[in-house]
Amino acid sequence: MAAAAFAAVGGMVSAQDWNGGYVGLSANSGDGNLDLLGSPFAYKIDGGTALGIYAGYNHVLASNLVLGGELSYSSAEGNSMPVTPWGYDGMLQARARVGYAMDNIMPYVALGMAKTDFNVASTIFSDETGITFAVGMDYMMNDKMSLRFEYNEARFNSVGEPTIFPPDVADLKVKTLTIGAAFHF
Repeated sequence: MAAAAFAAVGGMVSAQDWNGGYVGLSANSGDGNLDLLGSPFAYKIDGGTALGIYAGYNHVLASNLVLGGELSYSSAEGNSMPVTPWGYDGMLQARARVGYAMDNIMPYVALGMAKTDFNVASTIFSDETGITFAVGMDYMMNDKMSLRFEYNEARFNSVGEPTIFPPDVADLKVKTLTIGAAFHF
């Protein structure tokens, strides 16, 4: 009975089914750290839960190696509560992915660029660009739908605004767990 239910929902998918474009929705939960440079203080940033969207393209090689690119946006935001609340607002990521297709499971790693708004007391002071890396797994339910589980980390070094406080004032690190569902075409 369980085998019949599995076959109706998912079943086995060939490696070639990972080929092509996809778009998906995600739910993200995360937190971060803001390390003030030259100071003994580091602040925890509570990120909460956010929604996101992602789109990309996969190309499967003969060896079942999957190469791809992906663009994602998350409404994630986080704030600390020291004397002045520091934080970030929204996150845009562009990254390359490398995975290995094993029937309907594809573990992967990703590396790319992230962009966010750095804020103090809920006022945006600067656009920040950093690096992002991730490890995750996509599960192909059928030839059109997949599920995702991912750990992602984005690092922004030397964030700050020279007109308010010196540049290179802090390093921001944001860690996120993501679940998602995508439609493949």
